[in-house]
Amino acid sequence: MNCSHVRFVGGGRWATIVLSELTKTFPFIKIDWISNSNINEKKELIRKSSRLKNVNVYPKADLSKLHKPDKLIIASHSSQHCLDLSIHKITNVPVLIEKPIFPNYDDFELLPEEEKKNTFINLEFYNAYFISDFSDKIPTSKIKDIKFTWHDPLTENRGKEESKNSEIYSSIFMDQLIHIMSISKFLNLKVENSIETKIEIDNSSEGVIKIFSTFGDVNVEISLSRFASKRERIIEINSGYMSLDYTSEPVIKKNNKILEKILPSDRLLPIAQTLSAFINHSDDLNKPSLSLLSLMPEINFCFKCEDIYAKHISDNLDLYSKETNKIVPNLIYYAGIMYYRKIKSLSSSSQIHFLKGDTGVKVLLDWWKASI
Repeated sequence: MNCSHVRFVGGGRWATIVLSELTKTFPFIKIDWISNSNINEKKELIRKSSRLKNVNVYPKADLSKLHKPDKLIIASHSSQHCLDLSIHKITNVPVLIEKPIFPNYDDFELLPEEEKKNTFINLEFYNAYFISDFSDKIPTSKIKDIKFTWHDPLTENRGKEESKNSEIYSSIFMDQLIHIMSISKFLNLKVENSIETKIEIDNSSEGVIKIFSTFGDVNVEISLSRFASKRERIIEINSGYMSLDYTSEPVIKKNNKILEKILPSDRLLPIAQTLSAFINHSDDLNKPSLSLLSLMPEINFCFKCEDIYAKHISDNLDLYSKETNKIVPNLIYYAGIMYYRKIKSLSSSSQIHFLKGDTGVKVLLDWWKASI
């Protein structure tokens, strides 16, 4: 379908980045920018930028005055995703939404098939040029085992840029793991045929969660952390025979020796490519989309892992809750899962999910202790 009018929801750091990429890639599309914060600042930002000349910002209170858009993009805070999807849902209008969305797998299953088909998750690494280039080096038929590493520090300092904080008020499985599952999908790994899934839990300060499974005939290992000492994004194929390190600039290695540095070569960055795929999406395209309908096996796997993990922590709460004077990553992961599961019933005035870093950790644990 042709797209000339987009409704864009969200006003934070990430939303501003996504909006910038959207206007850069599609400068002629009319955009209604919906935000509940700093409206005057956003109007001033629009006034000063020639790139935003087709953007108008509105508070949510003005929704009834707006025309129906061709497409909807939701890039709001993670605590708002479910609510914004409900508020802005318009029949037959495709939606691109950030993860996480629903706190339970049943919520995904209960959606009508047409809504699943018309709702897409922003998982930009699925469209990353370096994932595609790496995939070309290793045909799916040659993958016997694969290891994914997705580690984040609690707070990552980025020089002159704003520091990036790990998302602690939601499930690590529907935040980090769903990204890995989208890459698995691109690599044609058969997650729907997963067997023998188990989880190993590290009780150190790094809080590493390791997931082991078999997708079809491929052995899979996944390593997750929100409290690592440093950021890491690595894919290793066949016990390290080939690897892709995309922690910063993407590099392909063979037997730990640099084989190739992957350059964009005028290709779109992952988020821009994702936006382009969404704006230009048609059911006639051959490449599978990241619609909820397409992603149901991957989403199901994430929740299965979450259930295994949550049960283990729940069964051992006495062990974890005794450590009251230091950061215990597994207790924080668990509290984040419980928080997001209850988020629909929380008061709309609750603001704790906007807190970050050490402050966010402390308040999250205080919330969890008060809720049990």
